[in-house]
This record gives sequence, structure tokens and C-alpha cells, in this order.
Amino acid sequence: MADEESRTDMVTSMSASKQKAAAEQADELGGVGTRAAHVLASFGGAYYFKGIGQAIQGGLWSEDNPEGYTVLAVAENRQSIDIMQERLAKVAPIPRQAFFYDDFQGVERFRKALASMLTNTFMKGLEVDAANICVATGCGAVLSNMFNMLGEKGDGVLIPAPYYPGFDFDTQASANLVPRPMYLPESGSCAAALSDAADASAAEGHPVRALLLCNPNNPLGIIYSDEQLQSMLEWCLERRVHFISDEVYANSIFDPEAQFTSLEALAGQHKAAHPESSAAVDAFMHVVFGVSKDFCASGFRVGALLTHNQGLIKAMAATGYFSGVSNIVQHALSDIFEDTAWLQSYCDENARRLGAAYRAISGALEQAGIPFVPAVGTMMLWMDLRKGLRGGATWQAERDLWHRLADTRHVILTPGECCHAKEPGWFRACYAWGDYPEESLPVTVRRIAEEIAKS
Repeated sequence: MADEESRTDMVTSMSASKQKAAAEQADELGGVGTRAAHVLASFGGAYYFKGIGQAIQGGLWSEDNPEGYTVLAVAENRQSIDIMQERLAKVAPIPRQAFFYDDFQGVERFRKALASMLTNTFMKGLEVDAANICVATGCGAVLSNMFNMLGEKGDGVLIPAPYYPGFDFDTQASANLVPRPMYLPESGSCAAALSDAADASAAEGHPVRALLLCNPNNPLGIIYSDEQLQSMLEWCLERRVHFISDEVYANSIFDPEAQFTSLEALAGQHKAAHPESSAAVDAFMHVVFGVSKDFCASGFRVGALLTHNQGLIKAMAATGYFSGVSNIVQHALSDIFEDTAWLQSYCDENARRLGAAYRAISGALEQAGIPFVPAVGTMMLWMDLRKGLRGGATWQAERDLWHRLADTRHVILTPGECCHAKEPGWFRACYAWGDYPEESLPVTVRRIAEEIAKS
């Protein structure tokens, strides 16, 4: 209990401690301003990042290197790169216009192609206006720019946990907002949990300005129900809190029975049922999406915002001067998204491949008796390694287990502490990063099981 309380104190005082660290480090960084030190302190350099570098240096698993590292700590999809490469090789020649300045909101053709992609995939049946889309260099840039526009220094951002570790950096580094991890009920209305978290944040001097939700969820691999999403939407409207739905994995759902509903669809339904709320819905509901995950293109650096808030669109377009996407990349992606037959074929095959990788790791976990949260999409799952903790259920025991797995078993995972897990012993496993997942993932699980058995 004491360990949990100390961790809560650490999270809530994060902003103050990092400001102090920034001041102390400024001189050590060659005379840069405290802002540079603040950015570095916000980034944190989580210890599992070093593990990824350690694995790459030490050699990755292959049939020729059976003792090599297996890396399950990078939220990348490498399973369908060959399909992307094949289609991109057929892209039309770069037009002359791509060499010039263009609309910093995003080239019009590209925004129209993105709108078409949405209406042909996870926003089927909706009319998406390209004028309501703004692009930037990745979803992290989109979120950072949004937080700069939507909040004031010290405002709180509620983030249902466990969550993607990078959200802490997205909220803090530039905008100086304060991430507030909180926990939702597994089903039913989320209003009470949101109110409790918002009231606690306000009492500590961080009035809540936004709710940031990743749906489908990283690291859980789940989809939130319409009931849960509707309760979040209504709560945000009542409290005048911005609801940001990060839907970067919406085209990575491999369970054919899973039903995903975009916030854009729910917002439209709410406006139709409650026309008097239309202005508020347009002002406070926002969807973030991109190509890094669903389209195996994290190196392309493309993220996008869909919002009906025209003031936010204008402000975001202005920041495009600093975070605009290359016109060449916009041209190439326009070409493939306009090819609707290819798009459908790609999404179907990508889902099949992700599902195969998921079944490889989940089947091995089941066989080894290691519990996990069943996933329906994304490229990660949440597994329970609490049996491997030594000396009690503490965050230090989790760190020790991570190091044992990395150093002696050559397995790199994302520790639950970095995802703001509710208790120690949970780990995120990203199963779409490595080559040959159906061969390497069972090897990974066997190594984990052997280490757990020693505890």
C-alpha cells in the first residue's frame, strides 16, 4: 500500500519535480535554457528504451541466432510493409507543385484522400469534410500542438490507464500540461470515475482541460463500448472538457466480431438527438488518427486531426509551419488512399496478418499458463507476470523482473509502471515488430515462462 501511495505522489507532483530538474540540469547542458532541460526531463528516457538499443546491439533473434533478443517493446507494425512497398513503387511521379510551399493545414488533395480513407474504413457511412482535417508530423505532434492550443500551463489531462507511455511526453514537453492517470470501470457508465478523477486533479491545482482516450487501446488491445464512450462524451459536454479520441489503431482490428465506433460517429448521433448541443459537440469533440500503425509507416511521420472546431483548425494550421508533413509524402499517400480497391485489400490482409501474430503469442501464453487480457485489435497485449515478482508486489520488484528478462532471457518488454498500471507485475507485449512472429513469439513466451518458474 505504501508503495502505491508513493507512486501516486510521484505522478501528481511530476510537474514540480521536473521543473526543479530542468533548473538543475540547464547549466550542465552547455548553457541551454531551462526549457531544453524541461523537455529532456519530460522525455524521461525510460529504462526499457535502453533495453531496445541493447537488443539491437546484441543481435536479434533469428533461426541463425537462436539466443538473440526478442523485442516486444516497440509499438510498430512491420507485418505488412511488403504490401505498402509494392504499392508505393507504383505511385505516380512527383508533381511539380510538391516542390513549393503549400497549405500548412495539409495539401488539399491529401486531406481529401484522408477523408476518403476514413469513410471507406472505420468511419463508414459518415460524411467527412476535408476542411475539418489538419495534418502534422505524427500523432505525437498533433497532440502536442493541440494541448498547446487547448490548455494553460498546469491544466490537467485525464488519461484512462494503463496507457501509451508517450502520452506523458505529449502533454508535458511543450504544452506544460499535467497528465492525470485514472482508471475506468470495465463496463457501464464512466461518469463517476471521471468526476472523481477531475475533482481530485482540481483540488491539487490542476483543473482538468481534456480527456485523452486511446481507442482501440494501447496497451490493452481492447475496444471501448458505445455505452462507455457515450458516458464520456456526455460528461465532457457537461464539464466543458475537450474529449480527444486517439484512433490511430482503428484500422488494426483483427477480430471480425469486434464492433468499433469512432467518436466522430457518436458525436454526430448526439447532435442529431440533441440539436441544441451541436455547437458544444463541435467545440469539444476531436479525433486523432494517422498512418504509423495501421499502415506500417511510422517513419513517414504523418498524423491527423479531425475536428469541427474551426478555431482549433486555424491554430493548428498555423503551427503547420513548424510541423508540416513533406509534400512528397502527402503526394505518395494521396495516391494509395485514392485507390479504394487496394485500400480494402490492404486492410483485410493486414488484419489477417496481425491476427496471426496475435494468435501466435496468445496461444503460447495460454499453453504456458500466463494470464493476459484478450485483445481484439492493435498490435499489443497486456500480460500478467505478477507471479514473477520477488520480495512482494512493488514497482522495484517489477523493475527487477524486467531486468532479469532482458539480461538473462534476452526478452525486452514494456513495464507496466511506464504505462501507469494500477499494480506492479503487468507488462505490454508488442507482437508485430519482429520478423517471423509465428516462430519467434513462442520462443519469447517460453523464455518468459522459464524465468517466472524460477520466482
